Amino acid sequence: MPPNERIMIRNILLFTLVLTSQMLSAQKKPVEYILDVDNDHRNSGWYIGVGPTLMLPSTGERIINDTLDSGLIQSNIYNPKAKMKWNFELGGYHIFDRGFVHFIDYGASYRTFEAVEEYQRVLNVMPEPEVTDIAPLALKQSMVGLNVGINRLMGINRYFFVLHNLHLNGNYRLSRSATVSGDLSQYDRSNNLSGDISYKLGFGFRTRAGLLVASGSIPLVSSYDTEKLFSRKDIFHSKYHPLVFSIRYMWLRKQPNLKCPKSKGKSRKKEKLFKRKMNGG
Repeated sequence: MPPNERIMIRNILLFTLVLTSQMLSAQKKPVEYILDVDNDHRNSGWYIGVGPTLMLPSTGERIINDTLDSGLIQSNIYNPKAKMKWNFELGGYHIFDRGFVHFIDYGASYRTFEAVEEYQRVLNVMPEPEVTDIAPLALKQSMVGLNVGINRLMGINRYFFVLHNLHLNGNYRLSRSATVSGDLSQYDRSNNLSGDISYKLGFGFRTRAGLLVASGSIPLVSSYDTEKLFSRKDIFHSKYHPLVFSIRYMWLRKQPNLKCPKSKGKSRKKEKLFKRKMNGG
């Protein structure tokens, strides 16, 4: 494993461990306030989100040497680059009154990814090598997916919180194109159908009738990489972590408008209690 990848994984695990320990030791009051639902809303709702995706290289520059018929050695240099595309998502969620899991979310997404690799060809001749720059290799793909996740919050105060999420994704690839010709399966060996379990870390804000959350997620295990934790996609001559970021707004559903019959002879206090019960409170 390259040093930069080991450092990234170590930092993610350390950061997650610190946040989890704080979450477990945090007071319940901020979280209870954040998840509190008033009498005008239900404990479920909808969400919509948008953000970038990122194919983050986990391998560095790679050099492959070939011996030509003339006896000269040609060096092929592949240098992967990070590339952003887009993620769109929508779905619903349900808040629980108690328990370790604060709420679940479920929905659908449309995502595009692009893996880019710069390519140089060096012919080792005397007195100086001949360097040829070739157009970058690029592979684009779009996919739709279904997901379901469990969420737990760490309350910072009555309005701000940190989100921990573990979710299951099922994806279907709609299209795939590349700057090279031929069979694309030799450059991207993943199937049209894929699945993964991903970890999401987010930071959010409580609004009057919902939550605003900015987050980023990384696959932990997947069907396209069964060898190690923090799954990677093998494209061209490099490996990439498919990261997904989003800014999601989650709003609560309103209670139906129920008309409360007037009750004669009741005190004002009993009438308020009666109306609250009619509204589901």
